[in-house]
Amino acid sequence: MTKRPSAAFIYFLAAFAGAAVMIVEISSSRLLAPFFGTSLFVWTNIIAGVMIALAAGYYLGGRLADNRPEISFLCKILFVSGLIFLVIPEVVRYISSAASSNPATGIYFPAGLAFAGSILVLALPLMLLGMVPPFLTKVMSETREVGRSAGSISALSTFGSVVGTYLPAVWLIPTFGTKATIHSVAWGLVIFGAVGFWPVKKICWWRYC
Repeated sequence: MTKRPSAAFIYFLAAFAGAAVMIVEISSSRLLAPFFGTSLFVWTNIIAGVMIALAAGYYLGGRLADNRPEISFLCKILFVSGLIFLVIPEVVRYISSAASSNPATGIYFPAGLAFAGSILVLALPLMLLGMVPPFLTKVMSETREVGRSAGSISALSTFGSVVGTYLPAVWLIPTFGTKATIHSVAWGLVIFGAVGFWPVKKICWWRYC
């Protein structure tokens, strides 16, 4: 019989992914602010970019989950998203700074193009995080009711998003800065994603009790 991850592990992943999305979304505004400001237009596009990325992740994640409903596969996706987040601050800063004349590189992008490029870079790892809920729902539904599984995962993901909304505003960004805040999320994803490369039989808390 194929071993399945514990419900606690699944719920934790749901909450952590929800928190990660909001932490990155709020931190993104800080990355872009020195170059594009914090106007309603900027915030609207950040929020829209995040929502589009998540929608794509939900769709693709659902299709992948039907074909490979394996937590180990999902963890590898989280691992990749963490690696991308590690370089996000430098990449976004480089693209955004190119919106003005850059004597050091001589590269210049129109402001709109640089802003769109920055949002696109941020959207890629967020899309990968969007794959988490459908994957977890699929795995949980194999042993529990689908409605109960979807409701529990959605609730935990939303709760994580609430925590991820306040945490960077009241502690992480003021204390450690924007770059370190994004890196904390990135390393968390890398660490939990690394679980996907471990043999399942060697992880005692991986199984249902």
